[in-house]
Amino acid sequence: MGNFNYQQHCQGKKHKAKWEAAFENSEEIEMKRPKVLWCKECRVRCMNELAFAQHLMGKKHALRLFELRVRSAGGPEVAQFLQSKCE
Repeated sequence: MGNFNYQQHCQGKKHKAKWEAAFENSEEIEMKRPKVLWCKECRVRCMNELAFAQHLMGKKHALRLFELRVRSAGGPEVAQFLQSKCE
């Protein structure tokens, strides 16, 4: 099922009614929905807090932060060189 179709499905009346019937109150509904976390520096989506924490401690994230610092200091050539060495 494509992303668009999935979103349409989740917004449908039947889906919402079944979802709400499965849970007794709205607090339980919010707790059951996955919390997608986003790393704006790396443009990476993490499906839960554990995956997000692991991403933040990872080498690729650290390299991306370093690259962003170098670029903001006016050194795009250095950032490109470092990125090519780390791939």
